[in-house]
Amino acid sequence: MGRQIAVAMLPGDETEFLAFLHASGPVRIFRSSAPSLSQHEVLGPNLEDGNQFFIWPTAFDWEPEFKQVRQDAPVLQRRGWFYLSNSSTGPVLEYDRHRFEAPPEHGRLYWAKLFAAPSGRNYDLPAFEAWYESVLRWVRKRGRRLRSERNGPYYLPHALARRSAA
Repeated sequence: MGRQIAVAMLPGDETEFLAFLHASGPVRIFRSSAPSLSQHEVLGPNLEDGNQFFIWPTAFDWEPEFKQVRQDAPVLQRRGWFYLSNSSTGPVLEYDRHRFEAPPEHGRLYWAKLFAAPSGRNYDLPAFEAWYESVLRWVRKRGRRLRSERNGPYYLPHALARRSAA
C-alpha cells in the first residue's frame, strides 16, 4: 500500500522544503506533465508553475520514462504534452500542491511504495523508506495541524499564516 501525508505549503515553504531535500542528497524534480521534454525538469530553487511534482533522490537507481499524450485525448489543451509514465514504480515522492481556493483541496506528499508494484521494487525499499521517514519528520517538525480540521494537512509556516489570516 502507498503512504501519504497531507501538507499545505506556499512558495516560501516550498523553497525551504526544496532546500531540505537538496541538503539530504542529490534530487531531481519533475513536473507531472509539460508541453515539451525540456520543460519537465525543475532546475531552479522554486517549483514555479504546476500542481503536481515528482521528487527523485538520485541515490536510488531509476530511469524516468516520458510518454506523449495522444492527439485524440479528451483534454484538448494537453494533447501532445509529455508526462512521466513510470513514477508509480520508481523511488519517487509525489508532491501535490494544496489548493486554498474554493473548493479547497489538501496537498500531499505520496509514496506509492508497494501499491503499484505487485512484483516488488527495483530499488532499496528499506533505504528509501528511511529517506521518506526523514521527509515526514521534517514536515511534522516544521508544520502544524489544526484541531479544527479533522484529518487536515500539516500547515507549514507561510501556509499557516495565510490560513490564520483567512
